[in-house]
Amino acid sequence: MPILYRQADVSDASALSVCAARFFVESYQHVMERDELRDYVADFFTPDLQQAEITDPRATSFLAIENGIIGYAQVVEGNLPDCGIDARKPAELKRIYVDHRWHGRGVAQELLKLVQQEAQRRACDQLWLAVWEINHRAISFYSKNGFRVIGRQGFPIGNEVQSDHVMAVSLANELR
Repeated sequence: MPILYRQADVSDASALSVCAARFFVESYQHVMERDELRDYVADFFTPDLQQAEITDPRATSFLAIENGIIGYAQVVEGNLPDCGIDARKPAELKRIYVDHRWHGRGVAQELLKLVQQEAQRRACDQLWLAVWEINHRAISFYSKNGFRVIGRQGFPIGNEVQSDHVMAVSLANELR
């Protein structure tokens, strides 16, 4: 069965909440304290919050589905990083996660393509993201897709603030 890629809707909020929490834990359980991880997931991956993000008119969430959600991504129009950005109309790649069993199989690539197309449809001229400086796999993926480091910003987790690279790619050449 081929992977289905589609925009999320409110009926997906509960399932997305469960998968988003699982993907986050898979990604960070080896570098975060268990209590911090639990608290972060409890605060940021509730069904209500997922529904609010899905219905936000500035945001679009995409799902990759193959016998359930195997990945998702979210783009938000107009968000700005702490370090500033040289864009007339920026968009943030707020989240992109893929089930670890699907890594290396093109799922993230397809989700990123959908995010870029949505940002272009919204006439955004730059797409940016924040990625934890120790997440070398993600940094490599973004670099291969034309993103470059343009600055840094903090990301509070528990009692600490981690350091994130801010990476961006121009969409101006792609606008029609």
